Amino acid sequence: MDKKMQEGCRRVAQAMLSDYYFWCERQGRESRSSRQEMVVEFMPGRNYIRVVKRFDTINEDGTVYTGSRSCSGFIVKKATGKFEVGDLLKSAGWKSPATNFARGNIDDPKLNIPWTGII
Repeated sequence: MDKKMQEGCRRVAQAMLSDYYFWCERQGRESRSSRQEMVVEFMPGRNYIRVVKRFDTINEDGTVYTGSRSCSGFIVKKATGKFEVGDLLKSAGWKSPATNFARGNIDDPKLNIPWTGII
């Protein structure tokens, strides 16, 4: 991945995590004996970068249980006739994006991605 794409991935993760923390505050979730931390990972493929999130449960004694992963969306890695590099695509499933239209771009200064994924 080039530096522009790495910075875009960092911004996507930051937007999702900040929205998740804001949602947790509204729900009062910080007062539990165990807490869940959302982890955002990026899995580069040939044409797309898969955005994956998972929730790790951390108990009071420090034990960590790794949760299941889900695909939150895709970032276009190679330009095509319909999409530009950095376009954000909704997930149609684990392996493929919905290719009807782009949901945004990593270069957008007002990048707003909910913690639930690219919608």
